[in-house]
Amino acid sequence: MQQTLDQFTASLVQTGLMSPADIRDAIDSLPADRRPKEAQELIRELVRLHKLTTYQAQQIYQGKGKGLQLGNYVILDKIGQGGMGTVLKAEHQRMRRVVALKVIGPKATTSQAVSRRFLREVEAAAKLIHPNIVTAFDADEAAGTSFLVMEFVDGADLSTLVKLDGPLSIEVAVNCLLQAARGLEYAHSKGVVHRDIKPRNLLLDREGNVKILDMGLARVETSSGEAQTDLTGSGQIMGTIDYMAPEQAVNPKDADERADIYSLGITLWYLLTGKVTYRGETMLEKLVAHREQPVPSLAEACPGVSPELDAVFRKMVAKKPQQRYPNMTALIADLERCRLDPCASPTINLDPADGRHLKAFLQGIETASTMRRAARSSSSSSSISAPPIQWTMPVSHDTVNSGDSATDNGPVLGQPPPPPLSFSVSTVSRPKPKPTPKPTPLPQPPRRRQNPTVLMVGVLLVILAIAAGVILYAVRDHLHFDQSAPGIAPRTSTA
Repeated sequence: MQQTLDQFTASLVQTGLMSPADIRDAIDSLPADRRPKEAQELIRELVRLHKLTTYQAQQIYQGKGKGLQLGNYVILDKIGQGGMGTVLKAEHQRMRRVVALKVIGPKATTSQAVSRRFLREVEAAAKLIHPNIVTAFDADEAAGTSFLVMEFVDGADLSTLVKLDGPLSIEVAVNCLLQAARGLEYAHSKGVVHRDIKPRNLLLDREGNVKILDMGLARVETSSGEAQTDLTGSGQIMGTIDYMAPEQAVNPKDADERADIYSLGITLWYLLTGKVTYRGETMLEKLVAHREQPVPSLAEACPGVSPELDAVFRKMVAKKPQQRYPNMTALIADLERCRLDPCASPTINLDPADGRHLKAFLQGIETASTMRRAARSSSSSSSISAPPIQWTMPVSHDTVNSGDSATDNGPVLGQPPPPPLSFSVSTVSRPKPKPTPKPTPLPQPPRRRQNPTVLMVGVLLVILAIAAGVILYAVRDHLHFDQSAPGIAPRTSTA
């Protein structure tokens, strides 16, 4: 449903992101010819002034503004969607720190498997603080929604980079692999095995740093040295088939740090070729290929790969765990010898998507508005200019932080209702359908009211006439019978 300017402004105030004074100051800062007259014009200006993000504007316009507050965090954007929940970009209202929230919805928490996986990720993330691992700051719950507060990485995952720009150069790929190996070396030293290493779980920021994320499938060792392996039941497969070690596909509980080494080797193949190592039409075909097909040559698939690097790859992806590197430390030593340029790192050439999303969002609103105007004007070719609209917004008495932040403090609960602030906004002249005149009815002759008594008398007369006719007919037949009977002389009349 399309919102008017006053409806959108009232919805915006209800979210607490901006007060009426903030909106009025933003409008007053614009030149007279750019002051908004419709909701989409106000959205465009607020996003341009960094008062709102495109995601926030979309949610408010769609009537979902209440979901922009989660505990102490204000939601800025949606990063992605996974099987366990949604990842959102948010900002702490007091610390002004931008973070990533992994949100587990109320429906997902009813699943015991999802709940155990989320708790496992929280526990694993709490143990790990390393430059090559996404840092977890907190885990909390608000309004029945559980969420994990993580470091926000301004960049993209390696899978997205390869899809956008093609395979990485050998120097860049080896550098990325080394950073991931160092992060995994630290995780293994803390008793955490990732078990889902793949390009999508390796983030690259704009400074060239690789960070590992998503510990939801990690195997965590307790203080007694026993591994917690209650995430999967018998016969269940856990992980990503295209990057999973053969022994992990048989029994995820037996996957150790050498399974991460295997997945990291398969990741190297993808970074240099842009393709998965083993193909198959079905999941079973891929599992069998990882276990039985011979290890392909990286040097043949990617010209320029040295024999030393090809040998490292073959050892990483050996079929049996005993044939692989025993730990990440040994792998890092061999990768260091294969590195040609220690400073090589990929560049992030991702244009800000906020502008594209805003343009698409506003175009959708304008298209819907144009279709409605065309439908209204089809019944009449004339247009009527709409008068200015008077609209009212509640005034917040809170102290609003200054600056261009899109997350100013909202109303405080328990305060008395504020007085209204009224001002007028002129609307654009819109064509209105001309009312169709009603046809003049033709004059009708006056109707005479029928007297019910007359009707009843008439009906009674008809009944009597019918009865008389029946009696006369019977008498005539009787007289005819008397005249024709033998021995009886007919009766004659005398004058």
